Amino acid sequence: MRRDYDIALENYRATLNAFTLSIVTIFASLIFTGNAIGFLALIADIVIFLALIIKTKAAIKD
Repeated sequence: MRRDYDIALENYRATLNAFTLSIVTIFASLIFTGNAIGFLALIADIVIFLALIIKTKAAIKD
C-alpha cells in the first residue's frame, strides 16, 4: 500500500513538472506570436492537468 502511494506521489510530481514546463512554453509562444492558438493550448493544458490531479488523488486515496 505504501509503495502505491509513493508511485502516485512520484507521478504527481512528474506531472507537475511537465505542466510547469508546458505553461512556460505556451506563455513564451503567446508572447512571441500573440495568436489565439496558444491561448487555446493553455486552456487545454490546464484541463488535462486538473484531470491528472483528480486521477492521482483518487489513486492516493485508494
